[in-house]
Amino acid sequence: MTIRQRIPLAMAADKTVYPESDGKPMAESDLHREIMFWIIHLLQRFFAGQRVYVSGNLLIYYEQGNPRKSVAPDCFVVWGWKRGCGPSTSCGKKARRRRWFSR
Repeated sequence: MTIRQRIPLAMAADKTVYPESDGKPMAESDLHREIMFWIIHLLQRFFAGQRVYVSGNLLIYYEQGNPRKSVAPDCFVVWGWKRGCGPSTSCGKKARRRRWFSR
């Protein structure tokens, strides 16, 4: 079975480089980091089995073509999006890598 993800033509033509890190530390303290992980895990369990993506401390670009317009929230929820199928990590690419490394 092949999984394909349709990327809008405007996104496919966009040659902007979006950094994967903002260089800032993940959490201000051990307590902050533990609470952040706890909340993410709790929400993942709450939404288990649904098409909901829960994560945190990832760069989110909110203006196409402008890599300076980004946020990295401690936790966020995206409804209607399957875990691991983001535009930068498409399901098809991940499936091909899994097949390649399982040889």
